[in-house]
Amino acid sequence: MRRSQAFPRICRRATSDAALPARRNKPCSEGSRTSVAVRLARHGISHYIAVMRRLTNTAGRPADVARRSAKALAGHVGTRDAFRRETFALPREAAREKAREMFRRFPKAAYMTEIESWRVLPGDRIEFTMRRLPSAD
Repeated sequence: MRRSQAFPRICRRATSDAALPARRNKPCSEGSRTSVAVRLARHGISHYIAVMRRLTNTAGRPADVARRSAKALAGHVGTRDAFRRETFALPREAAREKAREMFRRFPKAAYMTEIESWRVLPGDRIEFTMRRLPSAD
């Protein structure tokens, strides 16, 4: 008998809440098989199969492991600290004006504003990163 033929017979045996055993952590017995059948009847066999695949196949292929790891790390990229960073690449004089404007808008005493890093690019352009707290205390 195929699995699809056996499933409806199990579900018809106990489909009401009254058929559930009193204790959920019973050892494997007819009562616990009945509760599985009731749960399958409520959620459907495809849901049960999907859950079991997730529970039993935790490692998966190397590509799956890499994808899950990258997804987990992507959530932590922006949370390394509480500072907001903005990077600019401007001509030297415009870079000075932008830095002065940022210090005026976000004073160092309140926002801990600072130029975190800077470098000179070709064509006398300055690339700099300003860091500040999102709000004043």
